[in-house]
Amino acid sequence: MKLPAALLLAVALAGGGFGPGTVVPSAPRQPAGAPPHPAALSVLLVDVGDDAVRLTLRMQELTLRETPRFAFDDDADGYFSTVELADHWSEVQAYLEEKLWLTLDDEEWSPLWTIEGFDEVGGALPGGGSRFETMTAVAERAVPRRPERVAVHCDLFLEDGNPAHRCHVVVRGLGAGPQEALLSYGVRDWEAELPSSRSVLVSYLELGTHHVLEGLDHLAFLAALLLGIASLRALVGAVTAFTVAHSITLALAALDVLALPPALVEPGIALSIVWVLMLETMRPGHHLARPWLPAFAFGLLHGFGFAGVLGEIGLPAGRHPTALLGFNLGVEAGQLAFVVPAALALLGLRRLVGREREPVLGQALLLVVLALGERLLGDAALTWWLEPRGPFAGPATSAVTLTAARIGIGLAGGFVAALAAAAVMRQRRGALRAASGPLLQAAALLASYEVGVALA
Repeated sequence: MKLPAALLLAVALAGGGFGPGTVVPSAPRQPAGAPPHPAALSVLLVDVGDDAVRLTLRMQELTLRETPRFAFDDDADGYFSTVELADHWSEVQAYLEEKLWLTLDDEEWSPLWTIEGFDEVGGALPGGGSRFETMTAVAERAVPRRPERVAVHCDLFLEDGNPAHRCHVVVRGLGAGPQEALLSYGVRDWEAELPSSRSVLVSYLELGTHHVLEGLDHLAFLAALLLGIASLRALVGAVTAFTVAHSITLALAALDVLALPPALVEPGIALSIVWVLMLETMRPGHHLARPWLPAFAFGLLHGFGFAGVLGEIGLPAGRHPTALLGFNLGVEAGQLAFVVPAALALLGLRRLVGREREPVLGQALLLVVLALGERLLGDAALTWWLEPRGPFAGPATSAVTLTAARIGIGLAGGFVAALAAAAVMRQRRGALRAASGPLLQAAALLASYEVGVALA
């Protein structure tokens, strides 16, 4: 069973009762004046790779000292030192081999541990070495292929004076995230498995759907396309082109074939919203010519944005194609969940207002989406280009300064997008004049919104 780390730690700190027939240990051997007894907790980290499995085990000095079979306090100062533990490490290794083992697929493994380091406290001791709170041991085993199942048995210290001991096991490399368990007196065996293809497909489909529906930049771009499309056929073509394009770059980036830095991708996605809207303002009736072209071109850029999110989540080992397929299907499901109701709503509004007022409705909706595009562009530029430096650095930056910068950057980016759109449309003469009205009105709308939020 997978538990959050915070819950595991809480359970460990809480201690808990003992099982039937448990022998309560005698009072721990603590020196006079020692701090309060901490929860007895070890941590086992299992990193599963394509060609090796690496283990990292952290144990407390106090837990080792309270184990009756370990008589390592050679200088009788009430503590185990780093030198004392190193001198008696063969005894600890034999104990670990007896109490802790793993099964990789169907092959049992009793690790051979070596000391990696100590969390030392205080200075050097007269007899050499120093005191420590925890120590770390490591072990590694080469494997011909990545295991699909890792079973852990651990009864460290449970029958040796400390039945309240817990072992927090974390397995990484099977699935997108770590799998965790807390082994104790009553639960000494646990198994982590590579998720099935079906579960990976479903979970990544959900991730893709949620990402699109929670991503204002992607939804705003789809809304900008909708405003410039006059027919169902054009809508299907644009959405299909967008899907094909972002699927290509998503796969290339997720498989580490091709990548773009987020500082280029995120502002570029925001700029794509404004650019498409500028194309619409330069054509009679605000309809895009061949809308699949900008949909495909900017879909390539949006694919890198999707890949950035997928990179943060990670791909499960051995299930890369399935995870990519699921995430991509989720993205498409999210797009359809937005585009279909939005297209129906837009069609209903056009019929409601009539043909005479349809241009007014189109202009109003364009200004709303354009204001959102300017806001997203300003946010992206502040996040990736300006905020860590200059007048935008640090928490002392006023909200007014940030708001003004956001609106100014969005407006300036809008004029850049207008020039680029005019170049594509071969309509340089009067382009800025045609674009300045909607850009300034959208900036004013955005400023009004920011003021309203500040006064609310």
